[in-house]
Amino acid sequence: MKLTIKDSSKANTFTTIFQHLSQFTENICLSVSENGIYFQGLDGNHCCLFECNLCNSWFDSFEYVEGKDVSELGLNIKLLYKVLNIRQESQSIEIYTKEKKDKLSIDFITPDDKKEKNKAFNKYFELPLFNIESTDMSIPLCESDVDLIIPSKRMCELMSELVLFNTNLTMNFTDEMIQMDATGEMGKMEVRIAMEDVSEYAIGEGVAIKESYSIKYINMMCNFCKLNSEFVMAFIKGQPMKGSYDIGGKSHISFYLAPRIDDDEY
Repeated sequence: MKLTIKDSSKANTFTTIFQHLSQFTENICLSVSENGIYFQGLDGNHCCLFECNLCNSWFDSFEYVEGKDVSELGLNIKLLYKVLNIRQESQSIEIYTKEKKDKLSIDFITPDDKKEKNKAFNKYFELPLFNIESTDMSIPLCESDVDLIIPSKRMCELMSELVLFNTNLTMNFTDEMIQMDATGEMGKMEVRIAMEDVSEYAIGEGVAIKESYSIKYINMMCNFCKLNSEFVMAFIKGQPMKGSYDIGGKSHISFYLAPRIDDDEY
C-alpha cells in the first residue's frame, strides 16, 4: 500500500482530520482497499459516531494490491497527528507499508525545485501498527425531515456563544423559522436564523422538529470547519442528527449525534 499527497491544501486537510479526531477516541483502525481509505469510530460515551471516506481519486496517487497489502492500519491518533504536524508547507506526504506489516512509513519530501529556496529537509518516520478490534456499524440511509447548510464559520461562532449559557442546545425547525436556544442558571440565549442567512434550508411538508443536543459534541464537529466553508446538517425526528463536511472528490467526514433524552447526561 502506498499513497501520495502532493497538493498542500489536501495535505493540510489530511492533517486537520487527525488533529481533531483525538477528541473522540485515542486509537483508530483505517480500513484500506482499492477504493481508498475508510474509518469510523465512537466517542467514549457512545453518543457520537464519526465516519470518514477518502476515495482513491482524492490522493495524487494510490496503490493497493488486494490480498497482498495490509487492509487494516491500527494507529494512535495523537502520535499520527504529531508526525503529520511536522510537515512543512512545501513538502508532499508519502504513506506506505513495507514487507514488515507492523510498521507504517510516512515520508515528507521536498520537491527538487524548492530545496534551494525552502531548505526543508526530507524527513522519514515509522509508526507502530496495533491490532485494534473494530466492528463497522451500519449507518442506514434514511430520507431526512430537515436539511440545513450553513457557513461553517458562523456555526462555530454560534456554538461558542450558546455554550456560555448551557451545555444543552435546543434546535427548533418549522416552515417559518430556524431557532436555536440554550437556557441555564446564567440566563438564556435564543438565536433566530433568517432563511437568507443560510446556504440551504429544506423541511418536509407539515414537519416540525424540536430536539436537544449536547453543545460539546457540536463544538467538536465545528473544530473541523477548516475542511469546508459549508457545514451540512440533516435531521430526522427522534433520530441522531448528521453533520458533515464535503472534502472533495466524493470524499467526506460525517458525524452522527444522538439527541438528548430529558436530562440525561453524556
